[in-house]
This record gives sequence, structure tokens and C-alpha cells, in this order.
Amino acid sequence: MTALRRQEILAYIVQYAIEHKGPTPTIREIAQHFRLAYTTCYYHIELLIKEGHLQKRDGKLIVTGAQWKHSEQEP
Repeated sequence: MTALRRQEILAYIVQYAIEHKGPTPTIREIAQHFRLAYTTCYYHIELLIKEGHLQKRDGKLIVTGAQWKHSEQEP
């Protein structure tokens, strides 16, 4: 279940970034969207960072990997 939830969170972050032309949602916004506790969402975000799907720069989340690059190429 947690791996599935993590993939849902990543998909949400990517979609949000596409719709907003770059910026990613805050951890609080992600937690509210999925109705998760902030700490639970933070845990998933940290795992996504360790897995190489996200990076944290200057306190902001940066999407890395094929999901983002593929989405950028779409019209």
C-alpha cells in the first residue's frame, strides 16, 4: 500500500507541476490533497527523494526522472 500511495503522490506532484508550469506543491498541500498527516506525507516525500524521483533544493521539491521529462515534451 505504501508503494502505491507513493506513486500516487509522485503522480500528483508531476501533474501539479505541469499545470502550474514548474512549481511543485508544498508538503502541506500534498498532505491535504490526500488527507494524510503531514508527517506521513513527509515520510513518503523523503522516500521519493531517496528513490531518486524527487530532489530538494532551497527547500523546494524538484521532480527528476522520466515522468517529468516525458511530460515536458507533451504539447
